[in-house]
Amino acid sequence: IACEKVPKAKKLLKLQVDLGYEKRQVVSGIAKFYEPEELIGKKVVVVGLDIRKPRLAGLFNLANSEKGISNFFTRPADDYAYLESIIQKSNISPNLDIIAAGPIPPNPAELLEKENLVTAINYLKQKYDYVILDTAPVGLVSDTLTIGKVADATLFVVRANYTLKGDMDLVNSLAVDKRLPNVNIILNAAKVETGSYSYKR
Repeated sequence: IACEKVPKAKKLLKLQVDLGYEKRQVVSGIAKFYEPEELIGKKVVVVGLDIRKPRLAGLFNLANSEKGISNFFTRPADDYAYLESIIQKSNISPNLDIIAAGPIPPNPAELLEKENLVTAINYLKQKYDYVILDTAPVGLVSDTLTIGKVADATLFVVRANYTLKGDMDLVNSLAVDKRLPNVNIILNAAKVETGSYSYKR
């Protein structure tokens, strides 16, 4: 993980380069990454901002998948009581909470441009030590770039021998053009053998 600056970030934007990937292991792994000795007991919340194709509720087996952040986007931006009502406990750690994406809206891009996104994240960062924003795979829609404006750091999740090298060109261009903040990469499912290691794809 290339993330020297990430532990200081309050708001993390986690994205995937491709769709065929298990989010639950990655998100829970990130949450556990924030539980070394010097950070033990810190509170983490994961916000499901992939509101076009929500899967976070199912991956974490949440009791209520119909109440989520998309519902909050249709309410007054300062309705913090409602925001509190859609926070659910995870079965991963007592310090890890989840806000599901909620129902799929007819106008996702418009909702993400609303003030509600900023007010929600600002509220959550006062309540939690770290806020992880789970977004749609980058490159498919412009939602991720919109959400990136409220993040402090970006974590791209790629999988060894699965993610194509060509997909990394997009990651590099976003980093060089500074269209996303503090870009880092998580390389998952890598098998390191004795001797040399190469990334085939």
